[in-house]
Amino acid sequence: MYGKNQTVLLRQDEQPSLGCRCPGCGKEYGHFQVEISENRRTKTQLISQRKEPGLRSEKRENLKPIQLSWKNKIISEARVDVIKKSLAFAINILNSDSVAEEDKKRIKNTIEIVHQRMLKDIKHYELEDKRDSQWNVYDENGKALWNPVKLIKQYREEGDPLYHLSNMPILFFCRILKKYPLSTVYSQLEISHMMDGFKFAIKNFKSIDKQNWDYPLYEWLIIIEYEKSEGIAKTRRMLEDLDGSHGKKSRREIRNQARKLKNIPVQRLLKDFFELLDYLDRTAQNDPELSIGRNKRRQAAR
Repeated sequence: MYGKNQTVLLRQDEQPSLGCRCPGCGKEYGHFQVEISENRRTKTQLISQRKEPGLRSEKRENLKPIQLSWKNKIISEARVDVIKKSLAFAINILNSDSVAEEDKKRIKNTIEIVHQRMLKDIKHYELEDKRDSQWNVYDENGKALWNPVKLIKQYREEGDPLYHLSNMPILFFCRILKKYPLSTVYSQLEISHMMDGFKFAIKNFKSIDKQNWDYPLYEWLIIIEYEKSEGIAKTRRMLEDLDGSHGKKSRREIRNQARKLKNIPVQRLLKDFFELLDYLDRTAQNDPELSIGRNKRRQAAR
């Protein structure tokens, strides 16, 4: 017993072989150790008491596709490159006189199978696009203006436009600001706006990384805008259609998010955030000592 955490150990020292290979060290002998911990101080905080928007009590691990979007993009680009090279190789074989007709026939059959699969996928996406159109937002003349489901899916597929900045060198920024304070160039109001933009970007990064954010901040802004236009009942149906059972949200929760995130000047916040980054970059570039650290970080990011 250690404090209030109870630890139970189960050992098999007498058995010379594990009967399998350990996935950690690769050995086939040793002992098993199982730890069971009980934290008696753990308390569940009510959602209504949480200050951050978008937070829920449970993890929603399968609802974080945005975290994998950059990896998926790299994988998809690599697969497209492989397909292109394979097709070029197949075309060269089909045009070669040294390859038997029987082999050419097998290659043609394989290409036809791949082609049929691609047509099937295209048909699937066409049906999906048609189904998603039920959530279109129209103007008074019946013209479709935008679609929340398509925007969220596009966001998840393409990746967050700011997320590549999530590993900002904060300590290096502090060095720059200590040597060249913002107050020497900007007014207090401009500095306040820059800090607001910086906080907004940090909150956006946090909403992507933390699993207890059921939707990233970007998606929440789309959801709230749709609720303002189409009402809360249709918004709930839209989310459930988008994410199934994980998209079920109460009226109270959506309204709480609408209250916390309403009237956020996103464009101004992003403009001020990038104004801050531009100032830091220009200042470091013009300083002989700071430019060394700046150039090292730019090279490491490539």
